[in-house]
Amino acid sequence: MDRIEHGDLATGDRIPSETRLGAAFKVSRLTVRQALYELRMEGYIIRERGRGTFVGGVAV
Repeated sequence: MDRIEHGDLATGDRIPSETRLGAAFKVSRLTVRQALYELRMEGYIIRERGRGTFVGGVAV
């Protein structure tokens, strides 16, 4: 969320896979999945079936 709010990631940018995020932050895939779910509920990210996960259009 910080990278989105600080402009490091722009609307439409692709988010790395759950596996890559888990490895980068040294957490389980389940933890990553829960975090992504919460970000999606808050409108920070959009998941598109078959395409991936992208930064949403949240106004910050």
